[in-house]
Amino acid sequence: MINKKFNMALIGKNYLSFLLSIELMEWNMKVIILDDKRVTYGQHYTDYLCQLEYSFLMLWGEDRQIEPFQKLQHYIVKKPFSIIIGQHRVLLGNSPAQNLSELIRKFPNFFLYEELKEINLFLCDEDKQAQFNDSYYAFCSRLAENSFRFRTSQNLSLGYTLSLCPENIKFIFSVFEKAFLNQDNFKEPDDTLNIKTFLYLTRGIFHRKLSIGATEFELFHLFLSLLSPHFQLDHKALMGDLLPIFTERGGAFKKTYIKDWLFEKKRPWSLELSSYEGIIHPQKISLLGGRPESIPVKVDVKEKSFRSIDLRFALNEKADLKLGLEGQRVFYTRSQKIGGQNPFWEGRFQKNGGVLKIYNRSYKGMKIDFIKNFIIAELEKDLSIICKRPITNLLIESIHFGHDLCLEEKSFKSSGFKQDMPLLSKVEVYDCTAPGLDDLLKNVHYFGPLKRGSFGLFSTLMEIKDGPSL
Repeated sequence: MINKKFNMALIGKNYLSFLLSIELMEWNMKVIILDDKRVTYGQHYTDYLCQLEYSFLMLWGEDRQIEPFQKLQHYIVKKPFSIIIGQHRVLLGNSPAQNLSELIRKFPNFFLYEELKEINLFLCDEDKQAQFNDSYYAFCSRLAENSFRFRTSQNLSLGYTLSLCPENIKFIFSVFEKAFLNQDNFKEPDDTLNIKTFLYLTRGIFHRKLSIGATEFELFHLFLSLLSPHFQLDHKALMGDLLPIFTERGGAFKKTYIKDWLFEKKRPWSLELSSYEGIIHPQKISLLGGRPESIPVKVDVKEKSFRSIDLRFALNEKADLKLGLEGQRVFYTRSQKIGGQNPFWEGRFQKNGGVLKIYNRSYKGMKIDFIKNFIIAELEKDLSIICKRPITNLLIESIHFGHDLCLEEKSFKSSGFKQDMPLLSKVEVYDCTAPGLDDLLKNVHYFGPLKRGSFGLFSTLMEIKDGPSL
């Protein structure tokens, strides 16, 4: 039988909930993780890492003696990906030098000629490329260490980050930054549109926010992410190895369905589990997932949100898409989709079909049947543009709502760029256990993309690292 009283109940089984629980147990708190499938992150949030997040998690494992994170390299594989914006196709996720070369080759008009010439000088030299790669990896390790040991999400600043940054990376960032600061001053309207679309899509990928603007610090993190190798995490294997470590350190775990939630004076009182353990009494609750569904608490978010629609399709005729992208992860948008109903999608293709996550604006009460025809028509239009031939009559093998999320953010004007990291937004959780009830709850916390962290997953990691402040 499990203990009935806990300092904290973490709802949602993922490596982030295990990290938070271990931090809390360091402070002698009694913790239980409840694996309720209604609270879950999407694959994008938990299954992919850039170099900075990878270094951060490795250091976390070393400091807390968590063996799976100390040996994180055994749980990842390198996974390059493609970004397609209209007819522009960019392959990223390789070494920093390769990624920089690809960005310059595909978007030369983003950069000033003299600066471009200087960067190309070292990109043509293999030894200098290797030095640049080593410099980038060392910087990510140094930034991860200083962020983990000496900074919080509230005092990490661009000035401090740049003080750790090598001069060659700072120079290239200054070139990269100018393109976005001067995005309205390009001679060709298409260049202005391309850079706005590029920023909109890449912020959606790395920050889980859709915006044609950014703070200066967000741009720097985006720059690091674009140069980074891209890793796919074997989340299931990692979870399997974390669970025994968590229980050995005194944590409790239960795969369950929470039948009933009771609050007393707007604070947690009890959770009734659909198992023989019955009722537990946590002092505090933390939700670790995307947007919790079908539970009697509500995470209140004012911004427009986009939810993934998971779709599997095949061509009706036995034809080849001829994309040259088989097995590769692909992100797609075009300028006309900015601010629209489904601003971008990600997918993997086979010769005559594919599996996609199409991000669609979320409305209360929305059902797949309401939007299915529109989604399919838009997809056929996108595939026709990519393939340069009509793609129609797709055979839809499955379509349903997924768990991945993006938020839409109001854009910043270039003159109003801020340097420092904006604080994570305060997200309020409400009690909806009875009809008409909508009380703001205390001691109920949320960790995830709805907090609009400036740096996506890295913002959540920083907040969880500071978890004992709860």
